Amino acid sequence: MSTDQSLTWDKNLCEFFKEVGLIETSECLRSELVILSRSHLEKLPDELEKLVTRLIECLERHVQAKEDIIEKPEKEHKDLLIRKRKHSETNEEEEQERIKRMESEQVQIRATAKEVDQRVNTFIQGKRNELDESNRTEFLNRINPSAEDVTCARTDAREINRNIQMKFDIVNNEDGPLARSTITVGNKHTENHTATAADPIERINNMEQHLNIRLDHNAKPPFSIFERVKILENTLMEIEREHPRWAAVHFNQPNRTFPPPPPITYITRPPSEDGYTSTKINTAPPQPRMLKATGRANSSLTRAVVEQLSRQQQLSDAMSDSHL
Repeated sequence: MSTDQSLTWDKNLCEFFKEVGLIETSECLRSELVILSRSHLEKLPDELEKLVTRLIECLERHVQAKEDIIEKPEKEHKDLLIRKRKHSETNEEEEQERIKRMESEQVQIRATAKEVDQRVNTFIQGKRNELDESNRTEFLNRINPSAEDVTCARTDAREINRNIQMKFDIVNNEDGPLARSTITVGNKHTENHTATAADPIERINNMEQHLNIRLDHNAKPPFSIFERVKILENTLMEIEREHPRWAAVHFNQPNRTFPPPPPITYITRPPSEDGYTSTKINTAPPQPRMLKATGRANSSLTRAVVEQLSRQQQLSDAMSDSHL
């Protein structure tokens, strides 16, 4: 038998040690084989036979012990290779072994979990008492007790010993909802005020409808009355720009000398009526003057306005003749 064949046992042992978690033992075995002497190699077969015999005996006792435990589950057997241990005992043993492996300088607290919880609760209670005492000292103790009774809720509160901390007053209403509903004077005044306030809005709505203006009812914020009046003014100015001939006859345009403005509509209120009356007052005709045949005086707008005025004058003369 060659030397390489006689050394195959070390691979099996190394694999066995790795399977059971003894990795360091497997590495140490490989290192020892490097310096193993010839005399020890000669003893190897006999020692392996003894090891196999002992392992077989141990395995047979283990199998017999398992059969005994199957018949009596509550009984424990000493020949078992792995004995059952309680979970608490296992954890304590592992914790103790882990503490032994740690260096003494790295361990800061040597106490059980119960002792640690007690220390934490004691520390929290001590801090709470310290803060309570600090608050009482800051907010309740007067710096100068002989001073006037002027306090501040933040820095100089007063401690008042009483059962009820909130004052309340009882209000006795002399009349109820039914009595208040019989009062009609205030209601009439409110209705009149509402009708008066709604009257301008209705008139603005009529003007907008007449000029075919539609507002966005979902606008935010909604249009105010002044904005709606401004929109009507802008619409009239737009009409004046788009129809200058018609506007020159019917609108009283500022800084205009020719053609003459339309008649003045004079509004009066009779003393015995709530309505009003309107009267047309013709303005004084402008003094004739000679217009130049060139320039703006002979423009198409001027000629159109003169023609419109002559037609209007003819219609007014015809109506006055018919009345006569």
